[in-house]
Amino acid sequence: MLSDIHVHHWPTNKEVDSRQLLLAMDKAGVEKVAILSWYGTSLEEQEENIRQVEKIITVAPERLYGLAWIEPAHGTKLEFLAELIERRRFRGFKMIPTGWFPYEERILSYCRTMAELKVPCIFHSGILYFSSLSSKCCRPVFYEDCLKIEGFRFALAHIGWPWTDECLALYGQWRALSRKGEIGSHLFLDATPGTPPAWREDVFSKLVAFGATDGLVFGTDCLLSGEEAETGYARLVSHWQEFSAREKELCTKVGFPEEGQKLYFTGNFDRFFSG
Repeated sequence: MLSDIHVHHWPTNKEVDSRQLLLAMDKAGVEKVAILSWYGTSLEEQEENIRQVEKIITVAPERLYGLAWIEPAHGTKLEFLAELIERRRFRGFKMIPTGWFPYEERILSYCRTMAELKVPCIFHSGILYFSSLSSKCCRPVFYEDCLKIEGFRFALAHIGWPWTDECLALYGQWRALSRKGEIGSHLFLDATPGTPPAWREDVFSKLVAFGATDGLVFGTDCLLSGEEAETGYARLVSHWQEFSAREKELCTKVGFPEEGQKLYFTGNFDRFFSG
């Protein structure tokens, strides 16, 4: 079994059939998925996209984990975060620096609120194929101040590609300070591509060499849409099966320790959400 931390919901006029999705997960050997709401260009659109994911996860919240994509630039209220977690069964959040930097005080206030709520956040890191053209805001080192927030669990998606060395260095900094008991945050590396195939073996080799496999979480960047319900989400099944097979082969090739592989494909998903 495996768990996928990075599945995007693509909002359409057709709703996702959660029960068919669960059957597709069973067929592909997927235990749990984190479903990320789509970006909203306004507060109203953000809410509608979150609402659509909310309908999906309520069928089986023990296997379908909702992550709400929130945009601080829209003026999203901190109280809204608590509402999503305490009343609407979301498990955490997704954020992308769309013209703002993660070290800004107004952004750190969201992070502190998440830590108080005891839920994690996935941040985009690395190049950003997005209309905001704000990749400059997404370098891994710009998340350094997040390390200072006590109890904050967060993941840097895509291993920061193309700044993967910088991402690993930040992980090393967190690891060193954490072992000394100087900080109480929790940093994970979301291995969702990101890294194109020609670069992936090199990155995974560096993960092994740097001893960073214990913080790696499996993700696919799949799109989930109600348009595919008629096929029983066959494309998702195929992608999960084929991608996970390639990843397992790659892990073996570069010498991932056995325990590291268990953490990568399943264990770190649970650690990310449960602390």
